[in-house]
Formats: sequence, C-alpha cells, structure tokens
Amino acid sequence: MARLSYSTFNNFVFVAPIAINLAGYDKFGTFHAPSLMVTACLCERAHATGVGAPAEVSSLGMSSSGLNEHSAGLQCCIGKSSIPSLVSCSIDSHVAEFTRYSRFHDVMKMTLKPRIAPGTHVLFQVYDVNTKSGDIFRKVTKSFFKGSQVNSLKQVIGYAFTLIDGGSSNPSDETGLPLYRELPADYIQMSPAALEQYRILPFELPFHVSLTYQSTIQPKHPQLIEFFREYSNFVRIMDAFESLKRRNTRNSIEIVDKNLLQITKKIEDSLSVLAGSPNEALHHYFPILCNQILFIVSGSLQILDYESDDEEMNQDADLSEIFIKGENKSDYTALEESYIIKSILFRQRVFGTMHSGQGMWLTLADTALESLAGIFTQIERHHTAHASSASTSNSDLPV
Repeated sequence: MARLSYSTFNNFVFVAPIAINLAGYDKFGTFHAPSLMVTACLCERAHATGVGAPAEVSSLGMSSSGLNEHSAGLQCCIGKSSIPSLVSCSIDSHVAEFTRYSRFHDVMKMTLKPRIAPGTHVLFQVYDVNTKSGDIFRKVTKSFFKGSQVNSLKQVIGYAFTLIDGGSSNPSDETGLPLYRELPADYIQMSPAALEQYRILPFELPFHVSLTYQSTIQPKHPQLIEFFREYSNFVRIMDAFESLKRRNTRNSIEIVDKNLLQITKKIEDSLSVLAGSPNEALHHYFPILCNQILFIVSGSLQILDYESDDEEMNQDADLSEIFIKGENKSDYTALEESYIIKSILFRQRVFGTMHSGQGMWLTLADTALESLAGIFTQIERHHTAHASSASTSNSDLPV
C-alpha cells in the first residue's frame, strides 16, 4: 500500500484480537470451559462500565437487553458482509468455543476522524457466550457450574482498552492488555497502578491485540507529521483572514494574531525539510501534499495582495511609464498592469526598508514552491534510478 497514492484521504485502524489466556481465572468453576467472544467499539471519552445482569442472546447473536451496550461508541465500525448494516457502533468477533485459551482470526475495521480527539480509544468487552441449550444441559450446568443457572445468554468477563494515536507512533505488532472486571468513569486518566484493583488477573496481560493503521493523513514519519501539524495552523490563519476580509476592513492580518511571524517561520521550517522524507512516504501522500502546498502558496499570495497599499501605488504614478514608451503601447491589460505595479511596490517596500514581519507572505509562498519542486525532484530521481536499475537487470539476461 505504501506505493499507492490517494487523491482523497482515508483513515482507518484495523483492530485484530489475537488471543485470550484465562487459564488462571478461577471464577469459571472446575468443569466450565468458556466460549469466548470479543466485542470492540471506538470511544472518544471514558464511560463507566460494570457487570450487570445477564442478557439474553437472540438468534442473531445480539443481546436483547444489551442493544445499547455500545451507545458510547462512535458509529464507525465497518461490518462484515453478512451484517445488513454497513456501519455500526460496535463489532463482534467469532466465538471460540470451550477453551480458556482462545485464539481469534478476526480483523475489525474502524474509520477514524481526520483529527483524533485526545483520549480516543478502542474499548473491548470479553464475553462468555453459552452456545448450548436444552433442559438436560441446563440441569447439568446447574449442578456443576458456579453461580446461577446458565441459560441462552452471554456474560461479561472483563473489559480492556487501548488508546488510539492515529499511527503517529507505530504500535507493536502485538500488545498485551489487562482485563478489568469493571472500569470507573475516569479510567482514561487513571494510572495502571490505580486501575490495578479492578483487574481480574493481577499482574497478568491475558488479552493480546494488534492495531494496524492505514491512513493518508496520519503519517508515521516526523517530517510529514510536523508539516501536517503546521498546515493546520495555516488553515486557521486563512480562516481569520477570510473573516477579516468579509468585514471589508483594511486592517492587517497581523492585528488578528501578533504571533504570525513566528507561526509562518515554523511553517517555512516544516516545508524546508519536507523533501527529506522517505520517497515511499512522499509518493504515498503526493496528491495530499500537492493540494496543501498549493493552498499555502495561494493563501499567502491572497494575503499579500490584500495587504498591498493602494495609496502607495497612486503616489508613485511614474511606474506607469514602465508600460508606455513613446507611441508603443503595452501588451498588458489594465488588470495585469495593476498587479505588476503592486508586486513592484511591495518588493520595493520589503527590500528597501526591511524590518520584522515584512515579506513573510512572499517568503512563505517561495518556500512552499521550493518544497514542492524538491518533492518533484526526489520522486523523479527515484523513478529514474529505478528505471535504470530495471534496464540494467534486463540487459544482463541471456539472449
């Protein structure tokens, strides 16, 4: 997938439960081999959980009294082909029958938002599902199993959670998680030591999962991470500029934000090192980078044009002679002449009396174009080297 490019963003996380080891869990009873199932949902905030009354399970596998179990989860789970609803608030694994060490082969696909809120996490619920039915079985289970009579139901064994970071830091291929009998309302902010009292198996990590990100907007390379972060700052600048422009004032955008010089400097720095990203990453994000860099160029020039002072252009009327020499008329239209004169005046003002803040929009646009040219150059150099290597290997083949 790293060789593909995207013209629109996608942002997914693939959650794969791998195994649950409950060999040391003594609450099942001597003769009970559980049938385990994992349910997962994506939550933006923590919600208190607890083991409630058992819920009956319908023929479709949904608990009749637990239809709203995952009401706190986002509607972002992409269902299996056998499920009528394409997107739901939660997704279930298959049931691993009659074993305390269960292995799973499910991959749960969830859509992430472009901007992931702090505290976003995947919440897992592990169930013991009774896959048997009938009067004889109920009599046997009532005699040997601990607890109440086992009917056609599923019971919560424990909860687990793992934070979502969008893939900015690569999670390990397999992560061990503790299982909790319940979770307090503020479990996201609590330390592992504070949550220790809720664990069903102290000092053990019985639940193993893996998270894989596929995203065109949540990269793993530091140069791209920094650029996308600073691009968000530029979008906020443009929002403020559009608001100022709609009020039809001639105030400088610097009046809205006194730190514009520092912000644009950070954007320039992120643009300057962008071409140093790995070629695979540049190729993968190429359409997105083009759109964003050209937006920076266009936005910078819009602000520059807005802040060009019309009075200075009128005061220096001699510049009109640039376009009229004797009887030879200029080939430029009046609008083109106006823009050229504004550009000349701006450069005179910037380079004639340099001081802090002047020329930053022109510099930002130039830096953005240089960065885009550097990305083009690196990708072209890579393709040329790849083609040359392929040609050499083909020429070595026997005729």
